[in-house]
This record gives sequence, C-alpha cells and structure tokens, in this order.
Amino acid sequence: MDLWILHADTPYRMYREKRSFSDPALHVNADTLRPCDRTVVCFAFWADKRESDEAAWQSCLSMYEDATEKLKNAPCHVIFSIEDARILSVQTRARLARLRRRGIRILTPFWSGRNRFGGAHDTEARLTPDGRRLCADAMTLGMLLDVSHASRRSFDDMAEIARGVRMPLLATHSNFFAVTPHSRNLTDAEALTIAGSGGVIGLSLVPAHTGGTPDVSALFAHIDHGIALGIGDALAVGGDFDGTDALAASLHNAGDLAEVLLPAMTARYGEDFTQRFFYGNALERLGAYLLQSKDK
Repeated sequence: MDLWILHADTPYRMYREKRSFSDPALHVNADTLRPCDRTVVCFAFWADKRESDEAAWQSCLSMYEDATEKLKNAPCHVIFSIEDARILSVQTRARLARLRRRGIRILTPFWSGRNRFGGAHDTEARLTPDGRRLCADAMTLGMLLDVSHASRRSFDDMAEIARGVRMPLLATHSNFFAVTPHSRNLTDAEALTIAGSGGVIGLSLVPAHTGGTPDVSALFAHIDHGIALGIGDALAVGGDFDGTDALAASLHNAGDLAEVLLPAMTARYGEDFTQRFFYGNALERLGAYLLQSKDK
C-alpha cells in the first residue's frame, strides 16, 4: 500500500512529551508506517496557543531541530508545514524565508481567533494587508497555502492569491460542511475552488469534523459527498493525527488506515479509487510542488 498523510502534529507531541518516533503512543510512528510501500507524511509544527507569539516562534525552531533528528531514519518521505503564522508577526519576510530554507513547504496561516494576518474559522475576519503580503510571499517562495482553519473570508482572499500565481490551494484536514456543519469544514463552493485550483482536500479524522457514528460510515458520507460534487479525484487522507485525542472511523493510529480503512474503502469504492485516495491523488496534484523527482 502507498500512503500520503497530509497533516500530522506528531512533531509537537514528540517535542512536548519527549517521545521518539518509535513510541507506540503516537498516532503516527515508525511501526505504523513500515507496512506501507511509498509513504509521504506532512508533519506540522503547531504554534502553541498557550505561548506568546515570540515564545511560540522559539518553540517551533526547537521543535524543528527535534523533529529533524528524530525523523532522519523515518520510513517515509518527510514534508514539513507550519500551523498558525502568528509566529511570523515580526520580521515576517525574513522569518518566512528562513523557514523555507529549512524545508517548510506548506503554510497554514491560522488556527483559531485572529492574528496579525487575518481570521480563523471561528471569526468572520478576512486577510489583513499583512496577511495578503504573507500569503503572496509564501507562494513566491514555493510554499503552498493550506486553508484548513481559515475563515470563509480568509479563504476567499487566499484563493484569489493562489489563482494569481496559478498554484494549487490545499485543505490538509477539513471535511464537508454540507454533511457536518462544523466551522472547520468546507462549503461546496470552497471545495470546488480547491479542486479547480489543482489542489487536494485531505479529509479530517477528527470526530467533530466527520460527525455521525464512530465507525467508517461517517467518513464515507463525506467521501460520497465529494464524489457527488464531481471532485473524487481531489480527495485524500488528511488526518490531524496526533492533533486530536480520538480519531474517527474506528481508527486508533495510522496503522489502522491499512488494517481498517483500506479494506472497507476497497469494498465500497473499488481498488482504483481507494489507491488514489490513499496516495495517487496527492501525488498527481502536489508531487510537482512538494516532491523532488527522485521521490516520486
């Protein structure tokens, strides 16, 4: 099985809880990935809301060093992302360039509330002028924008910026509002915008985002909705692994993707669709931006 996970907060847990990548307490750990053939994981550095912007910036730098060491022999291709751009509130361009030089490939500008750059899903704020500059600069540096956690108005502004440079827009861990009306989920118009940009929608495995029963049927309702919208080829594994206490779809860790979700999806959707959901869609749409040719 090939696997691409679009969002895992594993570096945060490894750093804060002093865990190694072999620790079975982690949703994503070395053992859960070894059964896979080709594997890509987008690991996020989350700016802890309990810290000031500056303290969170220093923590993210330390988290980067910690993750780089602990993941150097990981059985997967590693992609790094930043979640909550408030750590870039001072020396914005210099810090953004510094992160890009360290291999940060995805920027999620918001998490909750407002920051210098705009508003998250629990606000009605749009991108500020600083936010528009940040997003434009990030894409100029080759970083992709992740709209998960963005407000509706911030989404519209980010989509406009992505269209201007003809780069794909991502939702690394969001579902469909029409199925589960949670502020973190995408409207149909937003989902169509992401798919039309050449981006992907990584479906969230947070129970509050899937809604419904704790088995696979709740997640399948979101997959069915994406197919009905005509964007089944833009759906992928999102996750929020290690960023939520409990996982949806009767999963306990990333290993259950192969043990539980893969056979259930294959029985319902067929092998081709399932393999594309697990890996092929992300590779086809994002590979040119996030992988070197040797990694494909």
